[in-house]
Amino acid sequence: MSQTVRYVGDPFVDAGVAVLEHWLEKGCEEFTTADLRGAASRLTQEYAKKIWKGYLTVHLPNSVWCNPNKKITEEKRRQARGKVLAGFDYTPLSPHRPCLYCGRPGQVIADRSQVPLVTSKTSMSVGPGGAPGAPVCGYCLYAIQFYPLCTLKVGPKPLFWAAPEPRWTFMLSGSFLRIVEQVTGGATEKFESLRWPSTLLLRSASEVVEVWSRGPSAERPSFCDIVGCHATNFGTEADYEELRIPKALLEFWAEAGSFGPLYSQIVDHAWVDDTRKMGGKRAQSAVAAWNRRNLLYQALGEAFRETEFEVPAKRIAARFFLKPWRDSPPRHLFDLTSYFLEKVAGMERARLEAIRGIADRIAEKVKEKRIERDLFANNMGLSQLLNYFARLQKMLAEAGAPLSWDEVLLALGISNVEDRTSRDHWLVQDLILIRVYEQLGQSAAEAELPNLEPMEKDVAPEEPVK
Repeated sequence: MSQTVRYVGDPFVDAGVAVLEHWLEKGCEEFTTADLRGAASRLTQEYAKKIWKGYLTVHLPNSVWCNPNKKITEEKRRQARGKVLAGFDYTPLSPHRPCLYCGRPGQVIADRSQVPLVTSKTSMSVGPGGAPGAPVCGYCLYAIQFYPLCTLKVGPKPLFWAAPEPRWTFMLSGSFLRIVEQVTGGATEKFESLRWPSTLLLRSASEVVEVWSRGPSAERPSFCDIVGCHATNFGTEADYEELRIPKALLEFWAEAGSFGPLYSQIVDHAWVDDTRKMGGKRAQSAVAAWNRRNLLYQALGEAFRETEFEVPAKRIAARFFLKPWRDSPPRHLFDLTSYFLEKVAGMERARLEAIRGIADRIAEKVKEKRIERDLFANNMGLSQLLNYFARLQKMLAEAGAPLSWDEVLLALGISNVEDRTSRDHWLVQDLILIRVYEQLGQSAAEAELPNLEPMEKDVAPEEPVK
């Protein structure tokens, strides 16, 4: 374990550690005091840029980096920088008070100008025994000063990454760090504000998973849930919210390419070009492309804000995977959609296989054209669908391929014909239709995917938290 700066499980500290690992091009367990002093000098030069002054206010209000008070002398500013960048040289607090983040001996009593989500110097927020301020060690305090470098300004609040596995924090934070470098490296003197946090997070995460999949298998960290943090220290009280992205989605992304180019086309089809509304310099900026909105990512973001996200995930599958290709599905669309439903929506594999088996028997044995019309002309209620399957069972029996009623019940996710608990029979209809069309050869060749129907732009936009 590192004896200097290290991952501690706090999103602000860990984001700062990730930035340092990118800057120093080594793991935190290899950091030396000389490394930290060199990075501190570089950070001081970076934050001296005008573009950082206003943005740092939402991170660390009235900090040494952005306090506009002209009465503060340069000597006092130098001393204040020393406190946050060299606090590890200080003696431990007496009496002993453990660091709020890592448990090592605290060396500084910090306030909101030095660490996030703490209130003022005089109002009590987290201090044991009623003493205001937060005891922190010099190393955690040091790391926190770097975390703004991997945050995007989305609305009035910074957006950044956290994960329980440090290597995922490193990779995800690196993707935002590169965007920030584009922002601060441009000609503008104002930190550019972005929109659509769900799109930003999911686009970034999917790109990181793609890089992960190309790396040596022995060096790949295991998948875990990851968290997008949208937080600010600015205002009268701390403002913090999270978007938790389940590892199941990362696992789906890692395998989606094995079904051909289908998933990439689904994602591409869901983009909305909002940059046309921006106009002027903003539309031409280095980060204009990151202001685009993706309806699939927005829908997933809304789903993951719910405790039971598996329910809206099924509607996402129907809307973005099945509906655009309803009349002419390409090969493997059923397989791709089934894998998404299994991984993200929690549908059992046995149930999906039952749906596949029913559809394959329809395509092979039932030659009447009206079957597709009967099944899919309208969305049926569960009772209507059960009646349809009863007729289908008779037709398949006459064709020499009888349909097991237990198989029907399994496909619908119910225990008996009196059971009315199924809430996704409509999805079963759509899945059977897609599979039947695939098996009947009504799809285009895999290499020549058909054009998609225009995507409905009805996903509610995310409103920045005030």
